Amino acid sequence: MSAAQMKFLEEQRKKKAAEKASKPAVPAATPAAPLNTDALISSQEAPKISKASDVWKFTEGSGALGTYTVCRHSMQGTVVELWHEGSGSFSFRRASGAKVKYCSSYGSLQDEPKLCSPDAAEELDGGGGSAFRQGGLSAGGWGSGEVRSKRLVFGCTVKTRDGSEKIELVLTREGFVFVPAEGFKAVAVRNGEFMQLTRDEAKNMVKAADADPDSLMGGRS
Repeated sequence: MSAAQMKFLEEQRKKKAAEKASKPAVPAATPAAPLNTDALISSQEAPKISKASDVWKFTEGSGALGTYTVCRHSMQGTVVELWHEGSGSFSFRRASGAKVKYCSSYGSLQDEPKLCSPDAAEELDGGGGSAFRQGGLSAGGWGSGEVRSKRLVFGCTVKTRDGSEKIELVLTREGFVFVPAEGFKAVAVRNGEFMQLTRDEAKNMVKAADADPDSLMGGRS
């Protein structure tokens, strides 16, 4: 290759390099923002829970030990089985997929491998069941339930050293509270969380269950 040809090729290379450098850079495409499936629901979109009957559904089931009124919190997945023949005892699941516990009428607890009436619980998990209606159900020894302010209350009379005393299973907008006889431990589930309380603490939690519903938008406060 002659010197003249080499000089021509070098000039062409420089010219192309200059043209390339003078072109404006093309901005990289901005990727579309991913859909945030965990985004919080605004207060305008979230359902307002004004009373316990807004979120609890009921059905009746049976098991090896008898008949149960099965209750489910539609937002937390909390399930309570009121044993008709159990003289104030019940089983519960604090949230969907959680372990099952049995609670005696005196507040003693033990773990159970499954719910006593799994078919009834499955019906409720699938969206079945009925809303509470005064006088519309019977829970055996637990009574038929009654509306007290924003709560649903089932009661049972148990024997104590001093005679007898009324115990209560209170369904609230956030879960449930078991208020035992004097001197025994109480049990509660609030927003899917299980806890043991003193009887006085349980009574205070029941009172707090009637708080302003504006603080209970969409379930968990």
